[in-house]
Amino acid sequence: MADRADRFSAKVRPARSDRADAAGPAPNGAGRRRLLLALGALGLVAACSRGGNRRGGALRMLNPFNWFGRSESRVNREPQIYRDPRRLVDRVIELRVERTSSGAIIRAVGLPAVIGVYDAALVPLDDGPVKGTLRYEFRLMPPKDGGLQGPRRARLVHVARYLPNPALEGVRRIEVIGRKNRRITRR
Repeated sequence: MADRADRFSAKVRPARSDRADAAGPAPNGAGRRRLLLALGALGLVAACSRGGNRRGGALRMLNPFNWFGRSESRVNREPQIYRDPRRLVDRVIELRVERTSSGAIIRAVGLPAVIGVYDAALVPLDDGPVKGTLRYEFRLMPPKDGGLQGPRRARLVHVARYLPNPALEGVRRIEVIGRKNRRITRR
């Protein structure tokens, strides 16, 4: 039994407050080493951000925050033309403008060649009226499988677009363009 007590007493460790490292940094200078490493890393980051001169240096390339530099503005000399991936409807068969208290609703009915078109819309050609005319293209996406030609009633596509009163100022004509024809309505 005494032998068993000796085994258990040998495993007892001193309390944390009795340990030497709980009172402060280790006597071998590990705390000073950490401080020097932290200051060295801070100095390296500061050196990378400046790089020695305005345009950069050898150390500047090490800092990922400096890889792209500052942005600058340039005049766009080439006009950006947005190409809508949708196709024009084959024929525009109806165009109506319905007045509301706050503007107007342009309604158009188109007849594509096949059944299954989607994402139809009236897409403006200009930012506003040109010589009193608002022009829109009747665009839609063809079906992915090529589609089937069905009866006329099954192929009809209805679209609408709302215009507020300020957008209607000076407008005398509204034109909706399809692939084979265009429809125009006048005030």
